[in-house]
Amino acid sequence: MSSHEPPRQLLLGALLNGAGHHEGGWRLPGSRAEEIYSLSLYQHLARLAEDAKLHFLFAADSPSQDLRQLRLKAHRNLEPLTLLTALTASTENIGLIGTFTTSYYEPYNLARQLNSLDILSGGRTGWNIVTSHSGAENFTDQPHLEHGLRYRRAEEYVRLTKALWDGWDRDALTADRATGLWVDTDKVRAADFHGEFLHSQGPLNLPPSPQRWPVLVQAGASTDGKELAAAHAELVYTASSNVDAARAWAEDLRDRVEARGRARDSIKVMLGVAPVVAETDAEAQRILDELDDFIDDRAALPMLEKLLGGVDLSGLDLDERIPEELLPETSQVWVESRYRLLRGLAVDEGFSVRKLIRVAQRGGGHWSPVGSVERVADQMEEWFRAGAADGFNFLPLYNPAGLEAITTLLVPELVRRGLFRSEYEGATLRENLGLTALEH
Repeated sequence: MSSHEPPRQLLLGALLNGAGHHEGGWRLPGSRAEEIYSLSLYQHLARLAEDAKLHFLFAADSPSQDLRQLRLKAHRNLEPLTLLTALTASTENIGLIGTFTTSYYEPYNLARQLNSLDILSGGRTGWNIVTSHSGAENFTDQPHLEHGLRYRRAEEYVRLTKALWDGWDRDALTADRATGLWVDTDKVRAADFHGEFLHSQGPLNLPPSPQRWPVLVQAGASTDGKELAAAHAELVYTASSNVDAARAWAEDLRDRVEARGRARDSIKVMLGVAPVVAETDAEAQRILDELDDFIDDRAALPMLEKLLGGVDLSGLDLDERIPEELLPETSQVWVESRYRLLRGLAVDEGFSVRKLIRVAQRGGGHWSPVGSVERVADQMEEWFRAGAADGFNFLPLYNPAGLEAITTLLVPELVRRGLFRSEYEGATLRENLGLTALEH
């Protein structure tokens, strides 16, 4: 780094979840669980995140629901486009990233919807591109596409949406009262896209948004997921509980980005972190113990089995290790990053079924440092300086108090250390993330 180059700083976001990311979080006093489907709670969380100058709010989603979990688990995923659109009116600077599946959205519709959200938010939109691991039964009588086909279709889907977003020149909209010309149609082009899976004539019936298109985000950790990210993504969200493994994963991704002819730093890696932070180590541990006391191990077992790709653990004692032969090297039927993390703990660390359930209940297995503000900040700084990630996506285990602790205790400590900014630096999400602006 030259003497004139500013020091590298963290990128920080927060995963929107009214209930919190511990399965017992909604049962805590003060959780505001009754507002999980109310805009008021999400407006409060958004204000906390924006006051702390976080880069973005991240709305996860799934096209299906596991009924085995619904009885005890607070289902908290409002539809992302609706939620984020509502939050544009109560936020000014923070980015708004939504999860939208390429398997069950029509590309022309999604291109219009995200273009509209980027216009209404003043250029603060991001698209988390997923292919979904299930959900066909809710949309069609056809089977869910197998993993490789889903990613081939997704890659084509992204190229099509880019072509639709590219269909208007920036100055095509003239709104010339004197001549009566609204749009110079010589500066609007049809996509005329015909691929293996998708076809669309275009053009969109909307002018370009402030960012040209939303920040493209990807969260798949499989080889196919990393290749999709290398081709198109600007931000990648992943999970790891080991700093060396996280650094190796990030370097492998950047190698793939470079092989595609892109600069290594053109993609930013965000690591999920589910901290329990308090004024003291003892207080943080007390909070985690209170959360863990809500766990019913047998009721929680199906979630662990699902995270492990559908393996049957019912024949094992809760304090028994999982035999390695039950767990293949990779899983293509569930989220690969979570599978890889939990498999490592089971095989390499010898975690029992019960201990893995505890991990899975804390943010689905994300890294979860517990302790005082200084202790958690020390660990985050260590991972950041080691090159494990460009930043972190916070998953508060309980809300709203969990996000309050992160934004009012932990983030100010990161600012004090010079690891995070104290003000927003740009108008659009792409600018605030330090990404290259798109040509218009």
